[in-house]
Amino acid sequence: MRIICVSACRRRRPTAEFHPPLAGQYARQMSGGQFRPPNHPPPTPSIFPNARPNQDIRLFEGNLWLSGPTVSQRALGTLTLSWVPGPRTIVELSSIALSVSQIQDKYRIRTTSPVVESDCVITQVGVGTSEPRTTVGVLSGSAVTVGDHELSTVRFPVVNFCNYIGSWLCVPRAEGDVVGYSSWTGRLELQTSGWSIILDAPANYATTFEELRRSGGYAITHNGVIRRVDGSTFANNEAERLLSALRLFLSFCQGFFCGPVLAQGLDPKDDRVWSEWTPSRLDRWHETPTWFSHLDAQAQAVAFQGFWAKWCDPQ
Repeated sequence: MRIICVSACRRRRPTAEFHPPLAGQYARQMSGGQFRPPNHPPPTPSIFPNARPNQDIRLFEGNLWLSGPTVSQRALGTLTLSWVPGPRTIVELSSIALSVSQIQDKYRIRTTSPVVESDCVITQVGVGTSEPRTTVGVLSGSAVTVGDHELSTVRFPVVNFCNYIGSWLCVPRAEGDVVGYSSWTGRLELQTSGWSIILDAPANYATTFEELRRSGGYAITHNGVIRRVDGSTFANNEAERLLSALRLFLSFCQGFFCGPVLAQGLDPKDDRVWSEWTPSRLDRWHETPTWFSHLDAQAQAVAFQGFWAKWCDPQ
C-alpha cells in the first residue's frame, strides 16, 4: 500500500488578496482495500467548462429572427459573448442583405429554443468576400427568455470575483496508478430570507487566477447556484432580482464591478427554461485593497443578510 500526499501553498502577497492552498492535495486512504475520499461535497458544475480567460463564449447557434422598420427575416446566425475590449454579445447573421443606410435603424433580435429577445444595433453589413455575406450587430438591451417561468434552480458563472478561503470541496483524482482526491477551500455559502446561494471555485482555480494576474481581462472564477432552502419553486423575475443584488454585493466585496453572468434557470425536471444573456457591467481584473476578508469568506454571509434586507427595503 502506498500513501501519497502532496500539497502546495503560497504566502500572502503584500496586496489584499490571499492565496489559499492550491488544488493539489492527493492521498490514497485505504481501509480493507477501499478508497475513502474526504467527506467534502463536489463543486458546482460549470455551464462553460472549457472557457479560458478572455476566450469568447458561444451562446447560441441556429435560426434567428431580425425585425426592423424595413425588414423581418429569419436567418442562420450566432450569438457570442466577447470579452475584449469589453463584455458585449455579438450577433452574426448570414443571408440578410442590409444596405449601409439601414444601419441606423432600430432592430430586434429573437432566438429559437430558448426564445430570447433583445434590441440589436447593426454595426457592419456585407462582411466577407464570399456569398452569402454576413451582417454583424451587438445586443443593446435586456436579453432574457420571453415569458414567465417557474424555476427550481438557477446556475450561473461568476466573473472576476476574488480568491478566498471558504469551506472544503473535493473531487476524485487519479495520477498514474495512484487513486486519490483533490481538495480545496473554495465554497462560499450565503443564505437569507429563505434563499440559498452557493459560490464554488473550480478545481483549476489556481491556474485561472494566475492567468488573470499575468494578462488581466476577464475570466470565470467561480460557479454559482441559487435555490430555495425549502426546495420550493420560484419565478424567474425573483431570480433576476436576486442576481442583481448578488452582482452588486460581490462588486462591493471585490472593490470593482464583477459578478454573475449568463444565468440559466431550470424547472423541477432539470430542463432549461430560462436564460439571461444581458451583458453586465464588469471591470477588467486588477488587484485592489478591499474590506472583504479573504481569510474567512463565510463571515460575509452575515454581511449579505444585511445587504439583502436593505435591498428589499422600499425606503
